[in-house]
Amino acid sequence: MIKFMDIETLSRASRVEIIIKKSRFIGEAFPCTSEENALSLLKEVKQRERGASHHCWGYVMGLSGEKARYSDDGEPRGTAGLPILDVIRKKNLTNTFVIVTRYFGGIKLGAGGLVRAYTDAAAQALDKGGVHLLSAMSYCRATLPYTALDPLERFLSQKGWKVDRRLFEDSVTLFLWIPLSSQAELERSIADFSRGDFSFDILEEKFR
Repeated sequence: MIKFMDIETLSRASRVEIIIKKSRFIGEAFPCTSEENALSLLKEVKQRERGASHHCWGYVMGLSGEKARYSDDGEPRGTAGLPILDVIRKKNLTNTFVIVTRYFGGIKLGAGGLVRAYTDAAAQALDKGGVHLLSAMSYCRATLPYTALDPLERFLSQKGWKVDRRLFEDSVTLFLWIPLSSQAELERSIADFSRGDFSFDILEEKFR
């Protein structure tokens, strides 16, 4: 059962480039839901940017952001991957993967300079990608007598909940998506309209 009402993730893949003391930092952000997907994206970027010095990355995944990993890819420890991961977390994003590719320009930036560079590239890529809010939704099936249909339809219209499908047999069955937090409210209303002559099931829960 889903426990979280809403999550924020990246709206779309994005790419930015910044130059700091002749080093090129290319920040790329991706919506991503699995480590397999992340590694596939990393492979694509490495093939495309073969001449780069480093491909540092970080991701946060899971409904509560419980899955997180990062890599400094040869940069001094804690100067690249962790700052990328921190940016994702500070923006409260999940199912998000960021890669920052560096082409070394010949001038060393120092630990502080590297942290700032990787942080800036990651932040700009995420800002460009935008935020997409996903809400926890329930797909419901309600079966009730025909006498209860009109008042229920009016109630659904007032709530802004659209019926996905209607099945007319000895009784009428409605299928619809509603906010997960509204399950009890809908069931109570159906019980009132039908005077207790109804069935109500949750067929699916997901973010959408």
